[in-house]
Amino acid sequence: MMWPLSNVVLLLLSATPILLLEALPEAAFGEQSFIREPSNQIAIRGEHVTLPCRVVNKKGELQWTRDGFGLGVERNLTGFSRYHMIGSDEE
Repeated sequence: MMWPLSNVVLLLLSATPILLLEALPEAAFGEQSFIREPSNQIAIRGEHVTLPCRVVNKKGELQWTRDGFGLGVERNLTGFSRYHMIGSDEE
């Protein structure tokens, strides 16, 4: 099925980051790193999009950011009902 271009939203995370998961380390020299980074997604406006990622050796809190602005470290992202963090607190 072909979708009209007006209904398609393209998220280019590698060229222009829309959402990035940033690590806020407690220690200055942590060994934490991504073993799975968010990738580009294509979605129809109004659809849900999941940006899977995984951090190992977590040394602090993680948060989603948008355009350099931190959305918060809590999973419910108070004040940003369109965004949610799901998954394990361990990684």
